[in-house]
Amino acid sequence: MSLTIDLTGKKFGRWTVLSRDRNAPAGQARWRCRCKCGAERTVTGQNLRERISKSCGCLKRELVIKQSTKHGHATGGISSTYFTWAGMIARCTSPANDVCKRWRDFRTFLKDMGPKPSGKCLRRRDHDGDYKAANCYWGRLGRRSATNPGRR
Repeated sequence: MSLTIDLTGKKFGRWTVLSRDRNAPAGQARWRCRCKCGAERTVTGQNLRERISKSCGCLKRELVIKQSTKHGHATGGISSTYFTWAGMIARCTSPANDVCKRWRDFRTFLKDMGPKPSGKCLRRRDHDGDYKAANCYWGRLGRRSATNPGRR
């Protein structure tokens, strides 16, 4: 007969053990735990002690997001600035339009232009010119004003 050690109140990764739960069908001790994010689950004592279970899954999600995020504009949905940049890159695959090499990296585009203001779109001062910082601005949606094509 094995002796069960009380894990109540102890921390394992992001888990805090709340109370003892019913044994697993195979007889393993199970514990009711609360994750740092607030989720509650039942976890076997072995999985806690051997660090097999570190969280409810929130830790893995955070790590995946961190590893796949370069600039923070695609987390939780694509930002309007990123969407605008992606549209510019798609348009520039046409031989009639070109984008400067610096702007092929979203982080550089964001540094040069800043976040997209609400109600604005990416405009070029010279419509036949390249997409680059010296030729682009955030302008009104709709038709461009022929009299004042500069920054607004």
